[in-house]
Amino acid sequence: MAEQNAGMEFNPEVRLVTEMIEAIARGELRIPKFQRAFSWAPGQMLDLFESLERGFPIGSFIVWETESQVECSNEIAGQMIADPEPGRPISYLVDGHQRLATLFGCLRAANPREWKWSVYRVLGQRDGQSHRYRHWKKRDVPINYFPVRSALRTIDFLAYMRELSAAAPEEELADLIDECESVVRRIKDYRVPVVRVVGGSLSVASTVFSRVNTTGRSLTASELADAAKYVTGDSADTSGETNRS
Repeated sequence: MAEQNAGMEFNPEVRLVTEMIEAIARGELRIPKFQRAFSWAPGQMLDLFESLERGFPIGSFIVWETESQVECSNEIAGQMIADPEPGRPISYLVDGHQRLATLFGCLRAANPREWKWSVYRVLGQRDGQSHRYRHWKKRDVPINYFPVRSALRTIDFLAYMRELSAAAPEEELADLIDECESVVRRIKDYRVPVVRVVGGSLSVASTVFSRVNTTGRSLTASELADAAKYVTGDSADTSGETNRS
């Protein structure tokens, strides 16, 4: 195995989840085409935000940095992704697609076409009453439903604060504002473990990915063969398996 892994490096680190979201927006962190399509149910998306706010672990992410040319999707969460600036390095998200697509689509993507990307945090709700994060399909949104999309945009956040100040009961306003600011801080400060895998062929890298995280659905040998079609300049050996989540 040591001989097979020659030239491959493993660099564990911790990143702000917002840094990874912005890397996607800049086109520097891409989703390979061999990843399965987004498939999470709405409840899973809401649970992710609940875990994030409570500081629960949401799992690690694996990023592959390679000189091989990997075909990538130009769309994530229904949004077109721009090409990176010339000369900027590109990396590929191999483990964590469902989670990061949820975060990008709900926090960063502009003008979502589907309701599932519109997630709200219910303010003024006691713990244990019900889920604090919800989707909302109707046009008129309750004033105490904070759109998480506004968490990363100062202008949008201030606009919501003005609406809340104008409509919320005066005796509840201070607590609602404090709660909303706390939610935003937790989102912005949340950090995730990231393993950067540098170099190596698709076959070796895929074997490593399957060993690092065994909770996702692994690629079968035939699926790995299909994945190899999206990689050029790589010796495709379909003996390994990788996970996608």
